[in-house]
Amino acid sequence: MRMMGDYIIAKHLGTGGFSFVKLGIHKDTKERVALKCLKKDKLNLNSSVKKQVEREIVAMEKIQHKNVIRLKLVDWDAVYEKKSGDKIDVILVVLELADGGELFEFLSFTGCFEESIARTYFHELIAGVGYCHGKGVAHRDLKPENLLLDSNFVLKIADFGFSNVFSLSSGNKNMNTECGTPGYMAPEMFTGKGYDATLADIWACGVVLFIMLAGFPPFARPNNSDWWFNKLSTGRHTLFWQAHSRSAYFSETTKDFINKILNPDPSKRITLADMKKHAWFEGTTISEKALEAELNRRKTDVDEKKQRAKNEKKKKQSEKLTENTAMSSEVEAVRSVEDLPEDNPSFDTIDEDNTKESKDESTTIVDNTSFSNPSPFGQLMEQKDVQPPQYDEKTSITCYTRFESTTKASHILSRLSRVLEQMKISHSHNKKNFFIRAKCISGLGIVIFVAKVYSHPTDSSKTIVEFRRRKGDSMQYRSLYASILDKLSDLVAKSEKESKKNDEEKSLVLSDTSKDTKLNNVDEKQKEIQSSSASSSSSSSSSSSSSSSSSSESSSSSSSSSSSSSSSSSSSSSSSSSSSLSSISSSSSSSTSASSS
Repeated sequence: MRMMGDYIIAKHLGTGGFSFVKLGIHKDTKERVALKCLKKDKLNLNSSVKKQVEREIVAMEKIQHKNVIRLKLVDWDAVYEKKSGDKIDVILVVLELADGGELFEFLSFTGCFEESIARTYFHELIAGVGYCHGKGVAHRDLKPENLLLDSNFVLKIADFGFSNVFSLSSGNKNMNTECGTPGYMAPEMFTGKGYDATLADIWACGVVLFIMLAGFPPFARPNNSDWWFNKLSTGRHTLFWQAHSRSAYFSETTKDFINKILNPDPSKRITLADMKKHAWFEGTTISEKALEAELNRRKTDVDEKKQRAKNEKKKKQSEKLTENTAMSSEVEAVRSVEDLPEDNPSFDTIDEDNTKESKDESTTIVDNTSFSNPSPFGQLMEQKDVQPPQYDEKTSITCYTRFESTTKASHILSRLSRVLEQMKISHSHNKKNFFIRAKCISGLGIVIFVAKVYSHPTDSSKTIVEFRRRKGDSMQYRSLYASILDKLSDLVAKSEKESKKNDEEKSLVLSDTSKDTKLNNVDEKQKEIQSSSASSSSSSSSSSSSSSSSSSESSSSSSSSSSSSSSSSSSSSSSSSSSSLSSISSSSSSSTSASSS
């Protein structure tokens, strides 16, 4: 058992250019933490990165807040022992573990939040950001990927790699480094003239709020070549909201609030103090307990909830747009000159390292390995009858890009390899651990992700297939995952709820089919009886005109003929209908015969 201080070294969580992260479990309390190990030999080769790491640690040491990932311990002279027994000198940073995953990941798979939930999380975000600013710390890289959730779905601000401290006494918050993620960076950060770092954080909070409410970003990049941002910077907010209201609903209060946050002029941008006085901010929130219950409900039935929310939202948007979107003559005049863009904006870059100083990303993998051509898993694994490792729920971190399957692990990996090949995604295998690492290169940049197959911990007939992003844009990664999942849809095991629903639907279909068959048989019976009765009636009339004295006999003969027809008809249908249907036929026959007589 390998140890670092009082912590047992467990599974690997991530790798960066200068660091790696392991799950740590306290030997006595069993508390789970993140063990971030920064390699000293590499840090010593890059003085700017070393300064950045030191700055990050200094910043985090200042902050103790429930909505910020807590720094528990720093050991500047730690030693990490590899499985091989080799030892390396590291700086050990022990961090609070947020095992609920990223806020963005939750949003991606459950849909955007209702306003009360978005407001509740925005309150938590602003509480954390305000505390940081009050301690003289600016984050400078706020985005959904850096907003984590703990096991109770409480928001935690993470990744202070771009953070910096400022003097509270002087009040000088100006900084110069162009850093962060472009889609969330305030426009003044690109000017090269310096910027107020706290106001830049407020801008990023506005982008995060928009995404929580809409499910997509307000613009692609904060420059005037971007259609959506151009409308903000030129004060044409009506067009900005008109374009976005085709896909999401925003109340007038919401629009006003976001307009004040996303003001391209930092001197006119709303402050945290004024933000808390705004009508939108003072709106309804929900308690932590209610929030936990609601998000647990969404988490347990992601696909169904997502579709229902999507349908309800479309209906609501349709109703709201019908009621409230009558455009003024001025807007119509503008619209006739300038068409609205067809699609919603999406961040046009996945460069997460947009800085003049390099950044160590502890939660991503910078992959320098070459990727081999795919080789067949199935034949080799089936020959050896190798079983995948069992999924360990104790050391797992919440992941929404996963599915269960009843298909053999070897077949799943073979299919996945073929799918990746079809999608022209380079990948390599680790057959021993049922593991695939993939690298997708596109015009938007590079996305690296891994897929691993596990044995199900409680159901031996199932396997668990888990995908995790290692590097690159979250939106692009989730788009890739959705495409891959679509091509593997036949391997995905239905949940018990889905299976029960399908069985019920199948039962209803069979029931309806049975009813239709019975009704058709009855209709055919009645037609046969009516035809027979009509024939008997014709015979009866003929006999009556020939002799009045034999009228009674003719009538008797008619009844006899009808009964004979009915009996024959019941007999011929007995092989294709139930006894109850025979009774219905018999009853119908008797009634028709009596009428004929």
